[in-house]
Amino acid sequence: MRNQLVNIFLVSVVSAVVGMFGYLFLGISDIREAESAQRAMEFTSKEASELTTRLTDVMTDIDVRIRLIERDIDWMKSLPRLSEPTPDGVPAGDGSAILPDPPAPPPEVKRSPRYDVRQSAR
Repeated sequence: MRNQLVNIFLVSVVSAVVGMFGYLFLGISDIREAESAQRAMEFTSKEASELTTRLTDVMTDIDVRIRLIERDIDWMKSLPRLSEPTPDGVPAGDGSAILPDPPAPPPEVKRSPRYDVRQSAR
């Protein structure tokens, strides 16, 4: 009987020790989880303003470059053409700043009455 009591006591002590280790490891896990959540919150609060600033700088840079390109295009459009190049790459004419005549509008295409649905419906 004494042997059984010793076994019961040892099993209860070992169970208590294992339970305490489990509780300790569970507490350590909770602490690590809380620390990682704190780091994540610190990252979002500290780095968000820096990332926003960087993004604003990049967008401003892109906007400035687009405006410069548009300005250059407008400037190029305002320059008079000296002459039209030929297929050889040699300018035609005497090099005067005469602009070519605008192209003629395309001729109107008249449809045949048999293909015109509006006239066949009458």
